[in-house]
Amino acid sequence: SQASNNIGDDKSELSAQILADKVNATGAVTVSAKTTDDSLIKSTVSVLAGGAALSKTAVTTTIGASIAHNSITRTVVASVEDAAQLIAQGGLSVDAKNDSIIDADVLSATASVAIGKTAAAISMAANYASNSIDSSTSAYIKNIAQLDTGSQAISIRSDSSSIIRAIARAAAAGAALGKTGVSVSGAGAVALNTISSRNNAYLQNSAAVSYTHLTL
Repeated sequence: SQASNNIGDDKSELSAQILADKVNATGAVTVSAKTTDDSLIKSTVSVLAGGAALSKTAVTTTIGASIAHNSITRTVVASVEDAAQLIAQGGLSVDAKNDSIIDADVLSATASVAIGKTAAAISMAANYASNSIDSSTSAYIKNIAQLDTGSQAISIRSDSSSIIRAIARAAAAGAALGKTGVSVSGAGAVALNTISSRNNAYLQNSAAVSYTHLTL
């Protein structure tokens, strides 16, 4: 059996931005971009196979294989940029949060039984699981000629969490009963997990004229 689950691609972006020449707010200004539960993949792939042969010359072969591919690609951006003036008398907060979780369980199990004067039983099981998370998270203030928060705080936060929980299991059993009996069993499981994460928070090319403190 085979399963493929994908969320997003290299062009997928969640963003919250202020792009204006002038902003004048008497209270606080908050720009927030956050992922939700849609960045969760829960995948279960199972294969169970069995075979039996009963005769003077008995031969049975059972093969089971499972393949699973799960990927999440997501870019999250929260920004304020390219303004001549931004006034936020209650303070300015720019927050980006990018959480991704893959929970994968892949199982294959096979069993073969052959009974005869001459008996041969072959049982093979194999699993392959590939899981990848590629995330980019950015929060920034850029190119603001005049940034005034009325002696209140400026907060720029970028938070990213990527988790892969993967279990790959394979089991094979074979039995050959006879005057001449041959039994061959083999099982193998491979799980390949990759996480690539880029996380940035910054203030660039902006003149902050009135604020109490800056948090990055």
